[in-house]
Amino acid sequence: MDILSGIFVICALLGNVFGEKQQCSRYHYEAQTLERIIKAEFTIAELKNKIDVHQSKNTDDHSKLEQRVELIQKAMNKVVENITEIKVEKQSVEVSSMRQYCTSDDMCSDVENAECKRLACKCKPGLSYHHATRKCLSDCGDSRYGSTYQVEVNTYLSGFNTNSIKPVTIEECVNNCTNIKKIICRTAEYEASSKDCRISFETLHTNPEAIGYDSNYVLHTRDCN
Repeated sequence: MDILSGIFVICALLGNVFGEKQQCSRYHYEAQTLERIIKAEFTIAELKNKIDVHQSKNTDDHSKLEQRVELIQKAMNKVVENITEIKVEKQSVEVSSMRQYCTSDDMCSDVENAECKRLACKCKPGLSYHHATRKCLSDCGDSRYGSTYQVEVNTYLSGFNTNSIKPVTIEECVNNCTNIKKIICRTAEYEASSKDCRISFETLHTNPEAIGYDSNYVLHTRDCN
């Protein structure tokens, strides 16, 4: 993940925490982010001082202040978590052009069968994005499959692998899925610890019972052309 994208994520999330109107664009979010990070640091320090003052005076005020500090700290921790996972996605593959910033599924409603995950609109697991119609499809049909992917971090497809290749990098794994001619590759699964690449025609959509979760895995679902 590049620095500007990371700043954009922090800016947007901290804007929600402080209840301010979001104005995060790629032209001024660096300045807004710096301002909000400084404001967050002063806010937390100020709240902690108030907690100390109120601790012996008013139990209700003390509890409310503690809750507010906890909310801000959780939000900032979530930013770090999201940046870490998004970085994995950005390193692994050319991601789908449908990605846009979001904080709720409603912000992704312009794309059929999309959801908000890790602050970006994505297709629901196992679906492929069709760029022309702006829909997430279970099968690309005559449109064929392209070179961009939906990415599921910490996820794998159990028991439906057609080919296994190792050792490779995560980029080589995805490129193998894009370029292979013997089969129609719809998913590319990469295990970081063994550098094992598994590709398949099947998806999480066609086999939802086969979904597995493990921090060593990244699963890519191929988009339509």
